Amino acid sequence: MERDIVILATSEKYGNFCVAGVDVNTGQWIRPYSRFKDIAGAVPLEHITYENGERAKIFDVVRINFNENCNNIIQPENIYYDHSYKWKYIDKLTLYKTVLIHDFDYRDKIFFSTERRLEQNEIDSVLKKESLLMLYVTNIDVVVEFSKYDNQRKFRLNFDCEGQHYIRFSIGDPIIRQLYCYKPPGTYRFYDKAIIVFSLTDKFKDDRYYKMAAQFIVWR
Repeated sequence: MERDIVILATSEKYGNFCVAGVDVNTGQWIRPYSRFKDIAGAVPLEHITYENGERAKIFDVVRINFNENCNNIIQPENIYYDHSYKWKYIDKLTLYKTVLIHDFDYRDKIFFSTERRLEQNEIDSVLKKESLLMLYVTNIDVVVEFSKYDNQRKFRLNFDCEGQHYIRFSIGDPIIRQLYCYKPPGTYRFYDKAIIVFSLTDKFKDDRYYKMAAQFIVWR
């Protein structure tokens, strides 16, 4: 089944992409999901590349042929797409037109709590599950640090949203990661306000689910 979605996130996932968008007809969140189990359903670069060689960008309206719902309880937005069909560019929207289709996801807490991760029992206790949100946030700091486990550079986000303060969310946006990839460890004021798409990840090795700042949509 073909559906037209406006792309709102293309974050990094296992060296490929976690893509998310909103159906332009229904306003429903959709996460196109591949059948490549070795990259946990991520979307390869060639699959988000149009026939003219251009890559899908934020606010592109893209026609995708979908197969079936993934029936993922934690990420109900996941839908398998058909690998044999090229994604087709249809249109380009503005933020204003996008918000008319799908308004900001106003929440008193991001994914059911103010913590950066969720335990399985916390997920189980929520009746209406969701794993994608578009939110307006303020007082944004980017934290650059090195992991004590593998000495790899990590990028975290501190910010405020709806009167709550959040710390150390992972950053999946490749542009933001690139901006800070050569910065020494420390906390850097990014912007006073921004619009960000947040994603709840798959279960990690520690049996927890983590909240990620997947895409910075507007920050200037």
